[in-house]
Amino acid sequence: MSMRDSCEMRQMLLCVAGMTPQIVTETLYVLIQERGQRIDEIRVITTKGGKDRIVRDLLDPISGRFPAFCRDYGIDSEAIIFNERTVTAIQTLDGLDLADIRSVADNDRAANRICEIVSELTKDPLLRIHASVAGGRKTMGIYLAAAMQLFGRSQDTLSHVLVNEDFEGLLHPAHAAPARPTGSIRQSDPTTIDSRSEGPPGRNSVHPFARLALGLDRRRPGALQRLCRPGTGGTRRSRRRPSGSPRSHAEDGNNCQSQCAANRA
Repeated sequence: MSMRDSCEMRQMLLCVAGMTPQIVTETLYVLIQERGQRIDEIRVITTKGGKDRIVRDLLDPISGRFPAFCRDYGIDSEAIIFNERTVTAIQTLDGLDLADIRSVADNDRAANRICEIVSELTKDPLLRIHASVAGGRKTMGIYLAAAMQLFGRSQDTLSHVLVNEDFEGLLHPAHAAPARPTGSIRQSDPTTIDSRSEGPPGRNSVHPFARLALGLDRRRPGALQRLCRPGTGGTRRSRRRPSGSPRSHAEDGNNCQSQCAANRA
């Protein structure tokens, strides 16, 4: 993709997050300050507790870390769409915001919602998604990576922020301000500590991923579990094993899963 094509596209940071909302501004710092990437919108997928924390710690117009980030680096906060409406809380079947992801059912809801959001966003050819798997429960990062493999296009990226150990666990600062504060508050230790450190708060590790979007039949939408289920034919092109050829380890594994399911029934 050419630089011109990239500049003409709307640039979105898509994050999964839990109870550590600073991962959003840490990722934003790396993208804007380290990589010189323009960001036009921030979308976050989280839980009820995560959304409450984001609204309180990041979006508050006076004490929020997002307005502070924009002030520190001379960015017009109005130029980046990031508000309560762009923060999506995963919901239960009853339409209530999910408090946390604890059970198998909770994980299924998270997987399906993340898949739905990525599927919808990637329908816009003039949108470039910078997906970050750094926040939230580990399964949320796995689901976002899986959804990006299913729906991601050539312009989209998938990354993780490796946080400098001097900033690990710090609630503030959520980014490296030009004038560093002399102290900060650790979530695990509510005492003032010296947080001055050389270098940025984190490094952005961009991960290559298999983009299956060209082979995905969008006429057959469905839950992430169904799309990933062996033998569903979710892609347009599939390969048949020639008659008489040896079975693959994957086929043996799939048969093993089917047999185990039959035994449980």
